[in-house]
Amino acid sequence: MEVEGDSNMEEDSGNESEDDLEDNDFDDREDCLVIRLTMEEKRRLRLPWRHSLIIKLLGKRIRYNFFCKKLYQIWKPIGVLKVIDIGNHFFLIRFSKKEDMEVVVQGGPWLVLDHYLTLRCWRPNFNPFTTKNDCVAVWVRFLGIPMEYHDSKFLTKFAQHIGKPIKGDTTTSRMNRDNFAIMRIKINLSKPLVSKDRLRK
Repeated sequence: MEVEGDSNMEEDSGNESEDDLEDNDFDDREDCLVIRLTMEEKRRLRLPWRHSLIIKLLGKRIRYNFFCKKLYQIWKPIGVLKVIDIGNHFFLIRFSKKEDMEVVVQGGPWLVLDHYLTLRCWRPNFNPFTTKNDCVAVWVRFLGIPMEYHDSKFLTKFAQHIGKPIKGDTTTSRMNRDNFAIMRIKINLSKPLVSKDRLRK
């Protein structure tokens, strides 16, 4: 069974047009039932999941109930978390409070039993069995950098040699640390990690 977007619908503003492209990414085969969705149906079906995350624990499998308990412990939400096992060790987390989701996305890194928890925002038609989980956001420390280089623009340029810079640490940006700088970077786990870098002064 396949689901398609209605190609006769006008493109909506925002992200709906991108979602529409995903829905149409199917082959028309005679032996397959195709269900077409209108833009209104897609909005209605997707709206409840807008404040959701898709997570996966790297390199570790733990029991569902224990996993839920650990998420409450590390995230400390003010609302309710709905944790859904969607297969292939991926979990869909639905937040009753938008603030809780923002804290989780902006915080971290999150670890459960010393294993990294990967996060991605929910998106339509996510398939846990075909998605590659090869990117993770981590906090990287830059050791031994002189204070004059503790500059957000320079550190962003420096971080691009490792991965995709996301954001810097507020303490670093205020130059309150004198022994290291820190920045959150999205790295690709399928590529070799850079263990050393040298600043040519």
